[in-house]
Amino acid sequence: MITPIDRETRKTLVRLAEQNSDLSRAARIILALTTESDEDKVALASRTSAQEVSQWRQRYEQEGLAIFQEAFASALPQVEPVIEPLPVVTDENTVDNSNVADNPDPDELTTEADPPSEERGTRRPRRSRRSSSPRDRRTPQEKRAAEAPSIEEAIFDGLETEMETLEAEELPPRQIVAKVEDPLHLEVVRPLPDTTHEPISVGALAAAYEVDMVHARHISQLARELFDATASVHRLSPHYRDLLHAAALLHNIAYDSDPDQHHRIGRDSILKYDLKDISEHERQMIAAMTALHRQHAVPQHEPTYQGLPDTLKAPTETLAALLRVGVGLDYSHTQSSYLVEWREAPGELLIVVGGHEATTDAVRAQAKSDLWNRLYSVAQLRFVTEEQIEVEDYIASAPPKSPDLEPNATAIDASNELRAHYVDRLDYLSNRIRHGDSGLLVSIWREYQRLMGVWEWLLPGLKPRQAFKDDAKWLSDTIQFALYSATLLDRAIGLLDETDPDQDDPAAIEGLKLLCDYYRQTAEYALQGLASALQSRRYQRWLQGVKAPLREEDTPIFSSQIAERAWAYLSSLRQTMNRVNRQGWNADLEQLLTVEVMQSFEVNVRRLTDLLIYSASLLGAEYEQTMDVLEPLLDFMNAWQRSEKVAQMAQHHQQHPTIEGVSPLVLEAFAMITRERANEMRWMLPEMWEPLNTAMFRRALALAVARP
Repeated sequence: MITPIDRETRKTLVRLAEQNSDLSRAARIILALTTESDEDKVALASRTSAQEVSQWRQRYEQEGLAIFQEAFASALPQVEPVIEPLPVVTDENTVDNSNVADNPDPDELTTEADPPSEERGTRRPRRSRRSSSPRDRRTPQEKRAAEAPSIEEAIFDGLETEMETLEAEELPPRQIVAKVEDPLHLEVVRPLPDTTHEPISVGALAAAYEVDMVHARHISQLARELFDATASVHRLSPHYRDLLHAAALLHNIAYDSDPDQHHRIGRDSILKYDLKDISEHERQMIAAMTALHRQHAVPQHEPTYQGLPDTLKAPTETLAALLRVGVGLDYSHTQSSYLVEWREAPGELLIVVGGHEATTDAVRAQAKSDLWNRLYSVAQLRFVTEEQIEVEDYIASAPPKSPDLEPNATAIDASNELRAHYVDRLDYLSNRIRHGDSGLLVSIWREYQRLMGVWEWLLPGLKPRQAFKDDAKWLSDTIQFALYSATLLDRAIGLLDETDPDQDDPAAIEGLKLLCDYYRQTAEYALQGLASALQSRRYQRWLQGVKAPLREEDTPIFSSQIAERAWAYLSSLRQTMNRVNRQGWNADLEQLLTVEVMQSFEVNVRRLTDLLIYSASLLGAEYEQTMDVLEPLLDFMNAWQRSEKVAQMAQHHQQHPTIEGVSPLVLEAFAMITRERANEMRWMLPEMWEPLNTAMFRRALALAVARP
């Protein structure tokens, strides 16, 4: 670190850093060096090179503040003249100005409380799935006092960390203006930034609109911790974390003007300004997140979202979902709730909330997680408080994703261990569904597939009894009926949300509502059937049969087969995509990617992914990197499979109309839309394949499977 600078110099450097001048970067570097000695960190935060940081450090040590001498004059605040107050009328013909003070009382000019002198600290989120260290029992106030914001956050915010310490007179000068309807009433007004001038930082824009920064920063911190906790699910780049931070600071920008419509007015306000270091599309994403942060979020109804490129729509939905949850976690407006820890369980992510208002905020966060839970059915968010004692037992009962296999285990030993492990995971989800949790249907189907994979292809020479096969098919059909019925209902509700009462046919909307009611009844019936099946003796008999240990036979070492199997599955996938790629841009995907080809492709993706999950304890450090590429493709294939099944069911209902009150035209339109969306997903496969079709992925896979 360099020698600390005095308060007045620091304030002047802050102003200089906010300007668009040749020395603004130097000012940022010098400010950062006063709190951090590591030049690499300062370079990263300042978006420059370590060499340039070193050069400015040396020059500052030699010349001191003389390097900013000329710029300091222009950085000083320019006091704008106030509008001359109207004269006071003393009688009908005489005007008297003597009673109007030249310098009004500052107390009369203050319309808001002074900002707090201490800034909130930043809690570092726990990144481990389960920490073995003792739980941190410090109060939130103690944590905030012990930790400070990072350099990256301070610089990204437009040096808000420095600006919040300025005195009230350092804010943009206030003007005295006269109301037209009452010429003797004086009102204090802080002028908003001019939209025609140079770009403005996120922090400066929030300050101009008098955003409650304590509330906004707390929401930002919570939302970014959620971003980190769910990174393995959304797999967005760290760059989007900064956009989430910006949206959290600006989401309440119009709250004072219209609390009921502030999400829409705030969206429009953000679109008026050029934001510093933020592109046009990124600003549009921030505006869309602002519009979607309250009420029932339907991105398809938001014009700002619809105007985004297709590649940015999915990240925007995810960020909006995280922002909504962050807002819910400070519903009490006390900035007292915080994330204690998060734990992965089959099909969901359990988040423990602490603080004296944790119960209120956790309930609201659960309600605000609706958009996230619609987007990520395999990782539903579930919020609980520290006071809920059963959480500890609940967490402990959730088996991990992969078992610990012995390196020298034979194929039979590995099979016994794998089946016992995934029976426990399946039974865990079964208990949840029996108690009415309908959000885990996708997860229980995946666990069933993973468990049956041990029988069907991992050890193909083993043939279970016919009774076992019959029970397995019965359970498979029951799970799929519940899953696809719920998906069909979700698609119908989604289509209903997209309708516009002012534009669409009222009769068609009414028919679609009746269709939703029918599918809702079907989904509830299917879920009840599944819950009953999971409580039956037949299910318990099947569970006992599937995890019964096999007799020891002369089988090869399991780990010796991992690499050969992995490359075989990947080779099969590449052959399918090579046939598509050879056709180039003129490829007829309708012929090349038939439903049968897609189903075969899904099987090979699933087998490659599950093989690596089975073997996780035996693989190298590149396992996580490999899964970061594979699992999004598998999630996509599973989503296509559900879309294809829904399209087939909708077509069946069109051809055999039995739903009372729903016209054939509504059934035809619904069948056509579901078919179009299923086909669109097929055409997206080449794009989803690209991350696997790289030398980097093949290298990571080779290193991961080389360890056994």
